[in-house]
Amino acid sequence: MEPGVFNITPTKNEIKIRGYLDWTWAPKDKETQAGLLAPVRGNRFGEVIANCWPLYDSDGPNKKVLAFVRGKHVQASYRDELGWFFTVNLVFKDASGFKGSTLQVMGNDERDSEWAIVGGTGQFANAQGILQKKILNETNSMRFFEVNIRATYTPPKKAT
Repeated sequence: MEPGVFNITPTKNEIKIRGYLDWTWAPKDKETQAGLLAPVRGNRFGEVIANCWPLYDSDGPNKKVLAFVRGKHVQASYRDELGWFFTVNLVFKDASGFKGSTLQVMGNDERDSEWAIVGGTGQFANAQGILQKKILNETNSMRFFEVNIRATYTPPKKAT
């Protein structure tokens, strides 16, 4: 029996997106996240929060939603207040031009930080890259970030 012959010629594309992320936890009618499990220790260790944060195309008054950042974050350190671990999907909307495509992202909350892009679907199949976030505005009820996404991906081939 002869071994199979494979012709692998992956084509990688790159995407760069600048957006603005809104985390709001009060008042209740405007919140973009909600607690699922209560903490088991003093620094919120063990707490789990579901999130559905809008990612906008600008920080201006006529901003459009590019994607929703849906997932959860867990306070995974009993020693450090910034021990939050995030695992989220960026689900792209009409205004992005990539409706229905996703990026899978994970990382730790170290204020201004980078998260790893570890996968994607739709237009962003097999994505790898980074999401960088920087706090632009913060109050006791919200954080507003500038987000820069840079990833490579292999677009799906059209069926013939």
